[in-house]
Amino acid sequence: MKIGSIIELKVNDEYYLSKGIEKGAHGVVAGDNQDEISVIFFNEHNVGDYAVCNVSSMDVEETGYTLPLEFLSELDDVFGTLKKQSAFTTSEFNEYDDIEVVVEKEEYSEYGVHKGMRGVIMESYAINNQWYVIFTDENTGCDIADICIDEKDMIKLK
Repeated sequence: MKIGSIIELKVNDEYYLSKGIEKGAHGVVAGDNQDEISVIFFNEHNVGDYAVCNVSSMDVEETGYTLPLEFLSELDDVFGTLKKQSAFTTSEFNEYDDIEVVVEKEEYSEYGVHKGMRGVIMESYAINNQWYVIFTDENTGCDIADICIDEKDMIKLK
């Protein structure tokens, strides 16, 4: 497989599952040693998260798509220096979880969100470990704010 080819994982194997990579995950070929392919997989549950993993050529299938040549030439240096993160980051949060903000931050308070406020996660994925949360006034039912909150700035409520 050529560098830059977009592949799909075709198996659910303990090795991949231990890294958070499931059957159907897509990635980009970063290197090929005939039997083993180095692939950068992208976490569909946390945009911006990735895992670099060596896979058997028997476990993946080419999608027929390849990154454009202009893009590949810019990525040559990146592939060599990419932090070898071998697994997806994990999160305790999910869509529709009730959360509480545990810090006071100006970036939240400018939208009316303060420490101790409770909200609900409204998306099935995070972006760079930030979740889209809606905060609603308990008395009126009116939405106060809908903003992204960093995982480390909130706790999951039961």
